[in-house]
Amino acid sequence: MTRTVIWILIFSLSVIGQTLKAEDGAGIPSEKSAKRLFEEARDFGKRSESNPTSDALPPRASKVERIVTQKEFAANSAALLAARKDLTLTDRHYLGMLYWIAGDLSNAETSLMRSLAAAELDAEQKQLSRSILVIINAKQKDFDVAEQLLSEFSAAKPLRASDAFRLESEISVAYQAVGNITMAITHAEQALKNATAIFAEQRISETAVDQLLEAGLHLFELNQAAGNKNKAVAPLEELRNSAQFVEAPVAYYLATDELVKYLIDVGEKNTALKIFEDARIGGISGFQNQDTRDDLKQRLDRREIHYSLLGEMPNPRSEEHTSELQSRQYLVCRLLLEK
Repeated sequence: MTRTVIWILIFSLSVIGQTLKAEDGAGIPSEKSAKRLFEEARDFGKRSESNPTSDALPPRASKVERIVTQKEFAANSAALLAARKDLTLTDRHYLGMLYWIAGDLSNAETSLMRSLAAAELDAEQKQLSRSILVIINAKQKDFDVAEQLLSEFSAAKPLRASDAFRLESEISVAYQAVGNITMAITHAEQALKNATAIFAEQRISETAVDQLLEAGLHLFELNQAAGNKNKAVAPLEELRNSAQFVEAPVAYYLATDELVKYLIDVGEKNTALKIFEDARIGGISGFQNQDTRDDLKQRLDRREIHYSLLGEMPNPRSEEHTSELQSRQYLVCRLLLEK
């Protein structure tokens, strides 16, 4: 009788162990799969009507607090997952995503590179892995790998213009940081093409306008640094036309302002002032809303005296024209502030 009870207990424990192993897929007891761990880290800090008792932060928690806490949460989840034995390639995809959220670029790269060979990953997951790997290698200035991955990303499906825009922009900025302006321009031109494609589909979208502005100003900045006058002017003119078409007065003003200052700086003050006057008349009249026209005219009028002084003094560059303030980041900040 005793021996029978013992065998029953052994058999029961064996069944329980096999069940836990099958549920986990990693050989150790766990209630959460790799995918579930990733999803919880990805959605951390978000409250939903379907899950009001989740571990989300209070609504008043600052964005910084949410990001820091999410990184810590993802790092802990990554450590738990990495400790499991016999991870599948699909598990390693989610492990890489956890490392990415946690800001651990080295481990994210290792895991995501290995996971690209997983047959179980769908096309979306593989494109996501490639896009992150492009950004990681661009940040690490490993351009050969970044370029190869970008090529693979561009040749695969699905291929969204918004994703391509972000990757081209990231690589362009990375090249600019190491002084390779030629390659920075190459990728900035492609980023502008992608932003233009997005804009053509989503003209009334603020995001589309902002992306077009970001891409255009970045390409202008690079060509300005390289001394390519015609190529520097072209994206600013494109921005002015697009901003007028979708009634985006701040974007129109910023592009006009940069164009006028640049032409004065390269010794074409008469041309610059003519563009300025045309903007105050024809440019403004292209906007349908009267309040928009009034606001834009006030913005331009405030620049008239400044433009008249530029090019007339021994050192025409005021504080606003220092290299730091002429950066793309500064211009985008101006756009946000003036909205």
